[in-house]
Amino acid sequence: MKRIIGLVLIISTLLVCSSSFIYADDLTDLHSMVFYYPGKEIIVENSDGLDYETMQFIADSIAYAGFPQLVNPSHAALPANILCTLFGHNLTTSTVIEVTHNVYTTSPKCVQKTYDVTTCTRSSCDYFEKVLVSSKRISSCHG
Repeated sequence: MKRIIGLVLIISTLLVCSSSFIYADDLTDLHSMVFYYPGKEIIVENSDGLDYETMQFIADSIAYAGFPQLVNPSHAALPANILCTLFGHNLTTSTVIEVTHNVYTTSPKCVQKTYDVTTCTRSSCDYFEKVLVSSKRISSCHG
């Protein structure tokens, strides 16, 4: 009986540890991230090495457009970094895809908007600019 309990504990420990490594690996290689919100998905494509918090800030800014109080206040409420004031922003542009589900009652029901989002990579900088590149109705969404 002790062997069975010991074997179960070893297997469960290995499963927990292996899932932790998989999760950590996903966060170190952030080529694109999908963020889910009620009724929509935001896909942030990362080509310039943005960190997870910046990608989350971009997704929140797109998802909660018009509601700045819902965007992460620890990122959005800070003034521009002093380095940005002295030397200018260190800008990077990412492609962001917003899929809003069930916008229309007839098929295709969903809308896909593509944005070019420019942010400053320096910490504590509030620079954010989005430009709508395209908007189209799509039927291949699962919302």
